[in-house]
Formats: sequence, C-alpha cells, structure tokens
Amino acid sequence: MSRHGTGPDPRDGDRPPSRRVALRLGGFALFGGLTGCVGGASGGSPSTASSPPATPPGTQTPAAPDQTTLASNEPYQTAAGWTVRVAVFRARRGLVAAGSDGGRPVMPPDRQFLQVGVETSGPGAPAPADLCLAATVDGERPVEGCPARLDAAGDAGSLQAVPVPLSFETAPESAAVVWDRPDAPDVRWTVDALARPPEFAVEGLDVPDAVPAGEAFEVGITVHNAGGRRDWFVAELGFAPAPDGEELELAYGAGERLTKPRSLVADFGGDDELTVRLDWGLGTRDATVARA
Repeated sequence: MSRHGTGPDPRDGDRPPSRRVALRLGGFALFGGLTGCVGGASGGSPSTASSPPATPPGTQTPAAPDQTTLASNEPYQTAAGWTVRVAVFRARRGLVAAGSDGGRPVMPPDRQFLQVGVETSGPGAPAPADLCLAATVDGERPVEGCPARLDAAGDAGSLQAVPVPLSFETAPESAAVVWDRPDAPDVRWTVDALARPPEFAVEGLDVPDAVPAGEAFEVGITVHNAGGRRDWFVAELGFAPAPDGEELELAYGAGERLTKPRSLVADFGGDDELTVRLDWGLGTRDATVARA
C-alpha cells in the first residue's frame, strides 16, 4: 500500500502555483493568457502576483552591433517574420523539472534559477522549447547549455528555468536572459534583482510520538530563510524511503523563521512505526512515528 499525504494544506495561503499543475499546465496562464498574446496582437504581459510589472512595447534598441536588448516580455521579430517573447518572472532557489526522476526537488548548492516564460508565434516559428536560452551576468555567460523544462510540451508557450550562480561577491550591475543564435545577433531580455539570494535551513520536523493507523496527523516543518530575498522553499513530504507524497512550496521572507503545518495519513503497512521524510534536494530530514 502506498503512503501519501493528504494534499495541499489550506493554511498556507501564500503558495505560488504548484510545480506540476500550474508550472506545467497553468504555466500558460502566467503569460496573462497565452492564447491572447500569440502573434503579439494583444501586447499582453504577465498578470500574476509573481510576474514583473507590465512593460509597454518599445523600440528594439541594439546594445551593440552583435546583440539586441529588450525589456522582459517585450517581443522580438526575427528576420524570418516570426516572433519570440521571453518574460522573466522571478528568481527561485529550487525547482522540479518536467520529467525529472521521481519528481524530486532540485536545489543545487551553487545555483539558483530564473523562471522564464517563452512564447513563439507566426509562420515558421519553432516550438518555444526548441530555443536554447542562457543567462548572462555583467556581460559574462556563467552557465552554458539549455535550461530545464518546468512544463509539459506545448505548442504556444513553454515555462523554463535558466540556471545562474547562487551568490555573487558583489551585486551584479546587469543581467539578462539571452537567446544565443550562431548565425545572427544575440537577443537579450533584461533581469532585475539577482543578488541577495535566499538561503534555507531546515531546523525542525515535528511529529506526534504515536498515531493510530489510518488517522491523519500533523507535521510541523520549521525552516529559516537566512538569505536576503523572499522565496519558496521547495520540497517533498511523505514517508521513507521515497517520499512520494505532497509537493511543497512554502513562502519565507528574508530572515524569516516559521513552522508551517502539513498533514499526512498514518499508513504503517504492517509495521509498528513509520518514518516521515522531508526531501528538499540538498538534503533530507526524518522523524519517526509509532503505531498507537
């Protein structure tokens, strides 16, 4: 018998869209309704709370002969006539990539991610997921390769995670998401506020000593964000050895330490005790519950 959590807890009302639902399917809504933006006719921009302010369409201004620099969500029309738009929503510390092994959270020790939406439109436009984006900080390209996918395949839009360094010795003066084209000038969409990253520490996983089989019980998760930016702590809560349970995204402000409750249903599977496990990619924490 599998052991699963009971699902999202209504007591955590500041949760962003869930990774597997909103980031895969509802990710299109983060464009403010992609179907209304395709082709650039509506001039739409992200409308969710985590999106950047709308940027009025402006003139595409070449920053140098070999590149074009745009604001987030500003469209770029290629010489072939089709359009690409990249919206930079926010930086995030951890994620779960589409198709990743078991849906486990990823939180590298030296990376954070820019969550971006990519839209292509017009005759001959490639699928958004086929565009290889990278990050540039102060003119340097710190991470090579294509970003992780955060959503399932889509024809109109794609939600992706572009890796960038976690920390900087000094705050970056400039940053951008760049579409690097081998036979044409780079196109760059500007990024704000990459410095002061969050830094999460799990300080507690509190469970009752004993619970009757089949009954729900509360788990208290204490996390401290010792960093300088509000972000979501990404983890999975369930039972050892593999916590195939609730996927968590818990919001913590800069410097904030909070205990947030979640609930699980006690499934001992014939054993006298069970082990609750919190897995956040960088580590795990266990707590044991006995059968009452």
